[in-house]
Amino acid sequence: MGGQNGLSSMKRLLHASLLATALLALAPACNRQAQRPTQVAAGLRFVAQEASFDAFFSELFDLQLLLAAAPADERQLRVTLASSLGVTDGTTPGLLAERVATRSLELKDKGLQLRLEIEGWDAVDPADTSAQTRVVGTLDDAGRKTVEAVTLATRGELALMARLRRARSSVELLNSRAMALEPLVEGTFVNQPAHLESVRRNLDDTKRVLPLLASRAATLAEESKRFASRLATALTTHPQLSTSPTPPLVTSEPARALPPRPAPARGGPARPAAKPKPASAAPSSDFEP
Repeated sequence: MGGQNGLSSMKRLLHASLLATALLALAPACNRQAQRPTQVAAGLRFVAQEASFDAFFSELFDLQLLLAAAPADERQLRVTLASSLGVTDGTTPGLLAERVATRSLELKDKGLQLRLEIEGWDAVDPADTSAQTRVVGTLDDAGRKTVEAVTLATRGELALMARLRRARSSVELLNSRAMALEPLVEGTFVNQPAHLESVRRNLDDTKRVLPLLASRAATLAEESKRFASRLATALTTHPQLSTSPTPPLVTSEPARALPPRPAPARGGPARPAAKPKPASAAPSSDFEP
């Protein structure tokens, strides 16, 4: 287990390094010094040996890791969805949305009504997002598996979208902090000339990387939002299906049958029909996967 965790950490560091290198490659060549790449440029954590600077570079490094890992995290959501649906010929958003639409039409032909409800389109915190599916009718095992898989995939996309939006907000805060730290470099490291130059170069690279990180975060967030929307459209068969204040993941509501007519009494005058008993609430099967 420890070896796997170490390998995962190494992969994330590699992803961060590749991302940072690619981002700096997009920056104007005239702004880059012909020197050995800084730790920031290599996607590594820079240690300035001073608390306020170290806190800044630590947060920058965590942000680089998040954005480096985001594409793989999103891809894994699609791989898991494809596996749950038994799709073996691809995991692209378009293909998966098409297969989900086909499954939902099959359920509609069986008399079921579906609506995937989403909240938190503009959220910057995963806790403020929600994906719930309402189903009118009785799902068989295959249908239930489909609804579960699509709902969970949508939740995952929304959570990733929110994290990426929060990352973009973090970029703006880091940019402000970088501007505040810049005039403090010389005074803080005046007795460490060599280290002073290292801090200055890493801070300079930070100011070039941050706008590119913000653009990357916005692009990835929009991709997750778009796929979540496509899944909701593909699964929903009845957009106007009523909602409840706190819907469960799936509410299965079988259609209510009309109460049977009372049989006429044999012999003698017919008795007045008894008042039907109040119908009990339709049975529902609520579950969390």
